[in-house]
Amino acid sequence: KEIIQSIIKLYKDKTTLKGVKGKEVEYLNSKGLLNAIYGMMVTDIIRDVIGYDNELEWNTKESNAAKELEKYNKSRRRFNYYPWGIFCTAYSRRNLWTGIINFKEDYLYSDTDSIKCINMQKHESYILKYNAMCDKKLKLMCKHYGIDYAELEPKTIKGETKPLGVWDYDGHYDYFKTLGAKRYMVSEGDKLSITVSGVNKKVAVPYLLKMHPIRECFDIFSESLEIPAEHTGKLTHYYIDNAYHGVVTDYLGVSYKYHSLSGVYLEPASYSFDISIEYLDFLKGVFYTK
Repeated sequence: KEIIQSIIKLYKDKTTLKGVKGKEVEYLNSKGLLNAIYGMMVTDIIRDVIGYDNELEWNTKESNAAKELEKYNKSRRRFNYYPWGIFCTAYSRRNLWTGIINFKEDYLYSDTDSIKCINMQKHESYILKYNAMCDKKLKLMCKHYGIDYAELEPKTIKGETKPLGVWDYDGHYDYFKTLGAKRYMVSEGDKLSITVSGVNKKVAVPYLLKMHPIRECFDIFSESLEIPAEHTGKLTHYYIDNAYHGVVTDYLGVSYKYHSLSGVYLEPASYSFDISIEYLDFLKGVFYTK
């Protein structure tokens, strides 16, 4: 019950604090903690032992699975149950697939909890039935644990109610194109947006629009596209395991001595939209299997 109450509170905070001036930190905290709950549930119990010595330096040893599991189960600090995370993942995927199967040829793309589609009005019956089922299950849960159902229906800064768990209309796009999971481009009117894992849209979109009109951006959004390092907002890191020392001079001309035993070096990184051979084969399989 305590974990469920925590999820409800974090979801409520995330919804009510989004866009509220002066509450940016609280919003980011609630969003981060909400996402962390799943990661906490399914963190691998049995992990390799990583060590360091003067001869082998960094090394990895396989842990004793039975011993690690017994240690975890007997720990007084344990409050999680690994299968909870597994079940939630499987159940969420099952729910997502009910939508994919129902939308059929109108289905375009899906993420972990959303579907991009065409002709949505043809599938309103499914959406209403699914949402009613979700509403019923959540009310039964609230009754069982003695939780106020109103807590599951927080309102945004604009007064819009955002019920937990149901299909919600996210808006209309004029154009949509995807190159695979977590890589798609959309436009609505004169607004262009991209969602690409590892690329900052606030930096990349102005670069694309500077080079091409919106409609042409969809043409160049392909496996041959490469965004230069200075326009991705992405940093790659390099580990420095050796000691370095010297003198560095700042922008005011003041010099400092430094001695660093180790560190991490960050620099801007480019992004290539290569499509893997496996994904291309998958697309061909879908295309030819009718």
